[in-house]
Amino acid sequence: MAISINTVYQKVLAVANKEQRGYITPQEFNLFANQAQLEIVEQYFYDIAQFSRLHENDTDYSDMVNLIETKMNLLEAKSSTALASGTDMLGDVFRLGKVMSNGYECQRVTHAELELMERSNLCYPSSVNPVYYQEGSKIWHFGGDSTHHYHYIKKPEPVIWGYVVINDSAMYNPGTTTDFEISLMEETELVYRILTLSGVAIKRTELAQFGAGSLQQKTQQEKS
Repeated sequence: MAISINTVYQKVLAVANKEQRGYITPQEFNLFANQAQLEIVEQYFYDIAQFSRLHENDTDYSDMVNLIETKMNLLEAKSSTALASGTDMLGDVFRLGKVMSNGYECQRVTHAELELMERSNLCYPSSVNPVYYQEGSKIWHFGGDSTHHYHYIKKPEPVIWGYVVINDSAMYNPGTTTDFEISLMEETELVYRILTLSGVAIKRTELAQFGAGSLQQKTQQEKS
């Protein structure tokens, strides 16, 4: 279930308007909301690396790893058709995962490593030992069959708080709205991140400090 962008918007406005901390326009909110959503997804990769290292010494952290993976699962995708070597990846790729060829997972290598492998009879790419390297947005693969599929974490769809102007006021319009794609568990963090970004943009330090402080407190509670 998606996070309602209108719910987040109303919470952000409620905090921003309290004690006259500043007004955030719909255009500003949409900009900050998209930035906050991308920041949250990017943080997943740092957090899962951190908790995975801690998990090696303390099994209590395994729950955090599972929780982050559950959130990331909402954005998992796979190339829908078999792609030839050198084909551009889809435009919504946020982070590339497994590359598969003929049912085998391709090992990621650098171009220099590939050249060394092609000189070795033991390491030469084959149908059961396929490899690939990434060059910009293109995937080049060797061994296996002539096509491949890839798994990836996709970029969330851009969010939009849709509205119409009535009597000089912006009124919510669900017909032109796009909600957040990330986990419902991230609603509070979205509010704090948007407040932080908004406070910086409208030069209200107290608003930025409120958002940043609330976010820091939330993070400490999760990791304690």
